[in-house]
Amino acid sequence: METKLINYISIILSILVIPLDEKILKSLISNDPELTSLNLSYRQLNNDDDIFEIIKSLINDTSLSHLDVSRNYIDDTPIEAISLVKSLKSINVSDNGLGIKSAKALSINKNLISLHIGGNYFIGDEGTEYLSQNGSIISLNIRNCNVTDKSTNPLSQNNTLTSLVMHTNDITDEGAKLLSTSKSLTSLNLHTNKMTKKCVNILS
Repeated sequence: METKLINYISIILSILVIPLDEKILKSLISNDPELTSLNLSYRQLNNDDDIFEIIKSLINDTSLSHLDVSRNYIDDTPIEAISLVKSLKSINVSDNGLGIKSAKALSINKNLISLHIGGNYFIGDEGTEYLSQNGSIISLNIRNCNVTDKSTNPLSQNNTLTSLVMHTNDITDEGAKLLSTSKSLTSLNLHTNKMTKKCVNILS
């Protein structure tokens, strides 16, 4: 019974994995100006995949503005290369194995407007502090990144963030109070943290 269940799960996972579209790959290699968005989510990519070398080669000459490499098996190495692509305005690197190095690399990209880096537990407070220093990101998702109240002060002082998703972290009433002082935030998601009912008045 257990063997059958494992085989069944393997079949389901293989169906969920989306193969790389050859046409898209050729468009990327040829630097097709019509290729502005690239979704590489659920592709079982790792650090050694050639796709990252191709993206790296387009640092200064590409029309690519949105890149999604979420839910793969990559760590900081390819992200440091991706962060150098100047045309990218929106990046989704959620649910990988990223840490502080990725956060630091992405924080210096002043062209980024939207960043989803949630589901990377090793980002933590240090990585979040780097991201809070970016002066161009207006939408930031750091859900489930092992973030505590320590990160709320630098985030609250960021004057460009309008949307912040921080659910499934370790934020308490104290952190929520600090975030409520932000002058730029118009959308804040803090569910599944460590806050009490007192926060209802603080955040309302």
